[in-house]
Amino acid sequence: MTTSEQINGYWFLPANPEAQCYGDLKFSPAVSPRLTLTATPGNDLSMFPYGSADYVIWGRDTKGESISLFGCNRLSIGPFGGGIQTCVFNAQYLIFGAHIESVDVKVFTSARFSFEGLEDWLGIFGHDIKIRSAHSYTINYEPPADICFDIDDNTNGRLTFWNNRPYINSREVVLQQDSLVKLEFKSPVTLESILDLVWRIQQFITLLMFEQTKVKWIFIEEGGQELRLFYRQHQPETKDERQLYLLPFRLVKDQFGDALQKWLAMSIELSPVINILHANIGDSKEFVHNNFLNIVQAVEAFHRRKVQETERLKAENEEQVSRILAGIENIEDRKWLEPRLAFSYEPNLRVRLKSLIAGQQSALFTDAPTKKATGHLISAIVEKRNYFTHYDPSLEKEEDETLKILGYTRFLKILLTFCLLEQVGFDSQFLRQHIFNRYKFKI
Repeated sequence: MTTSEQINGYWFLPANPEAQCYGDLKFSPAVSPRLTLTATPGNDLSMFPYGSADYVIWGRDTKGESISLFGCNRLSIGPFGGGIQTCVFNAQYLIFGAHIESVDVKVFTSARFSFEGLEDWLGIFGHDIKIRSAHSYTINYEPPADICFDIDDNTNGRLTFWNNRPYINSREVVLQQDSLVKLEFKSPVTLESILDLVWRIQQFITLLMFEQTKVKWIFIEEGGQELRLFYRQHQPETKDERQLYLLPFRLVKDQFGDALQKWLAMSIELSPVINILHANIGDSKEFVHNNFLNIVQAVEAFHRRKVQETERLKAENEEQVSRILAGIENIEDRKWLEPRLAFSYEPNLRVRLKSLIAGQQSALFTDAPTKKATGHLISAIVEKRNYFTHYDPSLEKEEDETLKILGYTRFLKILLTFCLLEQVGFDSQFLRQHIFNRYKFKI
C-alpha cells in the first residue's frame, strides 16, 4: 500500500477470457491504478466497450498470478509509437491472487491490515534483550497476547502481533515487531463492506493518535486463500517521526472495544463531520481559509446532529411562526415572510460554539478562562467566518492574519475532537486527567 509497482501481464474481460491483450499495470499510494493495454495483430481493443463504466477486468502477470481490477473506466484510446493502438484504464481497487467477479459478492471471511505508526501508538512489545557483557547478550521474544474486541454480531476483531527474526551484525541488533488488526466474519461479506470497516477504523485510530496514518498493507481471505488488496488512499503525507499522541493505547485499552463499537455506529450519522476533521488532522499551512471554513461547518453540523434539541425548538418555532403570520393580513407579505421564518429556530454559530465550549471547557483550557475571554474568542471566530462567507469589507484587516486563522482552526479541531471522543465514552473529566503531553492539545 505504501510502495509503487509496475506489473506486466495479459488482460481480458471475465465474459471473454480467450481475447487477451498485453499491457502494464502501474499503481502507487498517490496515484490511482492505471492499466495501459497494447493492441496486437487481429486485436483492436474493441472488446473493451467505450461506453461501459465501473466494469471488471481480469489479468495474469508474467508469473501467472491472477489479478482483478474493479471500477475500471476507459480514459483514452489512441495510437502509440509506430501507429500501435493503446487503451488506458483507471481502476479503483486491485485484488492479487484470484479472479473475483464483483465487489458486491459476499465471499470474504476475514481481513487483516496495519497502519503506519500503529506499533508506536500501541506501545506493546514482546522483546527482552539482556546484556551480559560487551560481547554477550540474550534475546527473547514472547508475542504479546491478542487484544480482542467485538464490532457487531457478524464481526469479531483483535489487535495481534508478530515478530521478524532479529538482524544482528557487529554493531547493532535490530528487532522488528509488526502490529495489525484482524477482522473475522461469521458470514462472508463484500469487498466494499471490508473497505468501509477499514476506513472507519482508520479514522478512529487517527483521531486517538491525532496524527495522520495510512494503511501499510491489507490482506483479505476468500475460500481459504489470502489475497492482497490495493486501493489509492486520499490522505495527506504522514510524518516520518511520531512522538506525541493525543491518547496512546495504554490510556484507552480498557475502553477500546466499547469505544470502537460506538464509533462505528456513530460514524454513519456523523460521516460529514468526521471526514472533514480527518482531512484536517495534522498541521498544514496550505488552503488556510478553506480549512478554517470547513472546520467551522463540521462544528456546526456536529452541534446540529448531536447536541441541538431540534424537535423541541422546531415545535416552539412553528407555534410562534403561526401566531406571527396570523396577525398579517396582506397575503403577499405572508408569502414573503413564511419561508424566512421556517428555520428561524436554528441557532447561529455563536450559540453553537458557546454550547460546545461550555461542555468541554475543563478539557480544552489549562486554566479556566473568564466569560469575557471565552466570549472574545467566540466573537473572533464568528467575525472571521462571516468575513470569509459574506465578505464584509468593514471586517477586513490590513495585517496578515494567517497565524490567527491557523490558531482558530487548531482550536476548533481540538474542540471537535473532544466532542467526538465524549460521544464514544471519553468524557471531559477523563480527557483532562489523561491527555498526554497536554501542552500540545490544551489551549
